[in-house]
Amino acid sequence: MMKFIQHMALTVLAAATLSSCTKSDYPNPQSTTVAAYTNELRDDFNADTHNWSYTNSLTSSSIFLNNGMLYFTAHPHTATINYATIVGGFKPAANFMVESSLSSDNQMGILIGNSDTVNGYSFKIDDKGNYAVYNEGTQHYPTMPIIDWQFSNALSKTSNNVLRLEQIGTSWHGSINGTEVFVINAHPLVNNHTGFVMAGGTNGQADYLDIKW
Repeated sequence: MMKFIQHMALTVLAAATLSSCTKSDYPNPQSTTVAAYTNELRDDFNADTHNWSYTNSLTSSSIFLNNGMLYFTAHPHTATINYATIVGGFKPAANFMVESSLSSDNQMGILIGNSDTVNGYSFKIDDKGNYAVYNEGTQHYPTMPIIDWQFSNALSKTSNNVLRLEQIGTSWHGSINGTEVFVINAHPLVNNHTGFVMAGGTNGQADYLDIKW
């Protein structure tokens, strides 16, 4: 089942971190072994198997599949953040990997661990060659940067970029087009949903979503 959530610009947000307001149902990651995956969920967007398609005429936002690509539109700017996710299959306290190839005209990235009440964590890029890692907050608390926006030569401005977020032991490893750009402490997740996040006013596309655990 696919989830699509929009947050409007008039939403009032209080300054606090997600960890201070939400208790995860899962423990902190415990595995210390090198990742070895035996399960895979891959969507190449050749058919709408996971029910990504979505249209909201009030905000002119939509998600649709065409020729093996997943397309996102999110205009006008009244919708500040858009999330679209599916149930990922992995165990949040064990090793897992999420990868996608994507591009946009603004800000777009991969998202893990969101639910009806919390927005999870994102690894996202923009059209200027920057990347960031964010705690996406909740309906009542704001997004908070874990790694604030910074430039990377690994990013392409003219083609799709392959983003990979991998949990190995108690660390998150992030790479862009095969180049590792960060290693940070893993954060507890409330569930195993994964998918995409976009800033308002963004047109974006992805040509696959691959999840291993």
